[in-house]
Amino acid sequence: MSQKILIFDEKFNHISLELYIIEINNIKKPKIFKFILDTGATRTSITLDVLNYFGIDIKNLPTIEVTSIDDIKSYPIVNMKGIIFSDSGPEKQFTINNAIVLYDINKIKKHKSEFKLKKMNVNLPNLFGLDLLKEINGKIVLDFRNKDFKLEW
Repeated sequence: MSQKILIFDEKFNHISLELYIIEINNIKKPKIFKFILDTGATRTSITLDVLNYFGIDIKNLPTIEVTSIDDIKSYPIVNMKGIIFSDSGPEKQFTINNAIVLYDINKIKKHKSEFKLKKMNVNLPNLFGLDLLKEINGKIVLDFRNKDFKLEW
């Protein structure tokens, strides 16, 4: 079993990891991006910063309707290939079809952490969703008592 130690940011109460994105929509331009683990997100999401890095125009992307508890919104989507590097050996490659592009904080359902982001004038984060966890057949260990946070596959 391979694992990746996750980074816990006590100030913002976020758990994050870095993913090596190889290509988006068949455009190869490998780079490492930070993702926040979001156990409540069904889909992995990237931001406009990632899209712009790959030189993709948001206007040319297909969209998908996403349902939340009280609304349905349309978001652009992309296909993404990348690698998760383990801390002790083999990496895990992944492909995510229909990753959502988050581009407007006002389109996202408001809750406390998003208000903090808006107040602090912080860009939207890339989100590691449950679809990616399923894609790598992974397991998340969140042991706050022992400060042990890891992704296993």
